Amino acid sequence: GKMAALEERVAVWPGDRRGNAWKEFEAQHASRDIVRAEDMERIKLMAEAVLLDPKSRPLLDGATIESAAFWKDQETGVECKALIDVAQETMLYDLKSASDIDLETFGSAAFKYGYYRQAAWYLDGATAATGRPYMGLGFIVVEKESPHSVAVLYYDDEAIMRGRAENRANLNLYAACKEAGVKPDYRR
Repeated sequence: GKMAALEERVAVWPGDRRGNAWKEFEAQHASRDIVRAEDMERIKLMAEAVLLDPKSRPLLDGATIESAAFWKDQETGVECKALIDVAQETMLYDLKSASDIDLETFGSAAFKYGYYRQAAWYLDGATAATGRPYMGLGFIVVEKESPHSVAVLYYDDEAIMRGRAENRANLNLYAACKEAGVKPDYRR
């Protein structure tokens, strides 16, 4: 596998997402994330909060920002990828926005959204893509509302191991379904 930088991923749209002008803009920027202009100001303030925070700023200095890891899963042959926000020499970091950075509140949301699986996926993927071992993944979490408080949170080894096991089960299911030409039925 290899690691490739992602550039120019965002296009700013000034109006509502409707009408012919919107459809044309969307088609012209199909390869980018489209952000409404009104949301861009909040995004800039959140980014500024992360850059000024004494906990998160050192994690960004000298890092590779926004890169993609591509690799082939050895067990199933499935082609995999991960979009990594921040890569340091031995650590990875993912940027998250949250309504509340309180450990209990964010921790509950993080479990609900499977961030422990994401952490294991990114660690394993970056290692497979680069051949370098990564020691851990931290989440740089910034609150959506002013004053945009910032926290840096980490999963313990047990959570990473659980994520790794669930990722393996999901990859095996995906590979089996792909081979059989069927999709799993989630209604059961």
